[in-house]
Amino acid sequence: MRGFNFTSGVREVFRNARETAQTMGHDRVDPIHLLSGILRNDVGVAIATLVNLGVDLEALKRSVEHELRSRPTLAIDGSTDLAYTDESKRTLELTMASARDLDH
Repeated sequence: MRGFNFTSGVREVFRNARETAQTMGHDRVDPIHLLSGILRNDVGVAIATLVNLGVDLEALKRSVEHELRSRPTLAIDGSTDLAYTDESKRTLELTMASARDLDH
């Protein structure tokens, strides 16, 4: 995600997502890893939005953790720069478009 001027919070979400994927032995970053990265922050616009929508954050965290653990694992070198899947890239494109539309 180089070349974009993301906030420190968004960069932290990316770091969290990559760390989660590596820790879980996954070979790429999927949207579920991005959601996990958001949920690890416990603060920010995304968390506030989920709370305002009435989402049970603890239940969502459990569901995400279950999904992550159900995926096959690989032996991944911790220094490997994991690729973002097409689905993750599309998720980020839609997110950036929404932010632009909202003048954020």
